[in-house]
Amino acid sequence: MFKFLTAIALLAQPLAAHATISCAGETYGSPTVVRVDIQTSGPTATVTAAQVTITPAKGEKRMYEIPVRDVSQFFEATDSAEQKTATIGLSAYVNGDNPVYIRFVGPASIGELTKELRDEARQKRDEAMKKDGKNVLRVWKGPGYASDQQHTFKDVVCSVWLDQ
Repeated sequence: MFKFLTAIALLAQPLAAHATISCAGETYGSPTVVRVDIQTSGPTATVTAAQVTITPAKGEKRMYEIPVRDVSQFFEATDSAEQKTATIGLSAYVNGDNPVYIRFVGPASIGELTKELRDEARQKRDEAMKKDGKNVLRVWKGPGYASDQQHTFKDVVCSVWLDQ
């Protein structure tokens, strides 16, 4: 009987889930693509790593890590196993002063994010969300910049990849 109860208890344990969340926005004019990548682990989606990548059309790509201790709030959810709609939120302050912020509710992207950003059909589909201003990506420009020097986007695409 004890072995049976032990087996049931082990089967009832949540599986260690891992997720990769990516969100991106693009400046207009001289295009710069800004991408935030977040890795999570466990049933409560604990952030294990986060990184910002800033890729200007001309010039060198810049990257910086968001220390896990600097992530004050994070959540992610998808509507179903099909993962068609994503809800993502992140609030972090690199070195306690430099903001990285995501608020997103919308269709989960399944392709390469830069291509998704530039896709005219997606831009038309998401026009109302952009006007509402409900989706926001605000990112500090990185080391060498003051904390108030940021990229802010209302046209944002995000993807959630679950791996259990």
